[in-house]
Amino acid sequence: MKRLRLILLALILTACGPAADLSTSVPETLIETGIDPNAWALIPAGEFPSGQNDHLVDLDYDYQMMVTDVTVQQYADYLDAALQDGSIKVSDVDVIENENITAFYGVAGYYPGEPFDGY
Repeated sequence: MKRLRLILLALILTACGPAADLSTSVPETLIETGIDPNAWALIPAGEFPSGQNDHLVDLDYDYQMMVTDVTVQQYADYLDAALQDGSIKVSDVDVIENENITAFYGVAGYYPGEPFDGY
């Protein structure tokens, strides 16, 4: 019992010590994976299962997809380029929902959407 008290006292005393100085810690370095974060992979035209129900969709054109997730920096670069070429704008935007129109200040651009295929 005496030994248990001594161990508990030692734990309490060490837990009440000063916090570590984080200003001297060295940040972790990035791990080089060898994958180009700006690389794209070609997805060939053809039939593939799509959506939650895995219904088959047939695309008659090839498309490309990035091989890595989009980083915040890549998204910011995209937004800067879209602002420069005029495909998006930052201004007052009217949002129409049912019969209500609400004005917001924000980013707006046109996207025609994908055709609805009934699923």
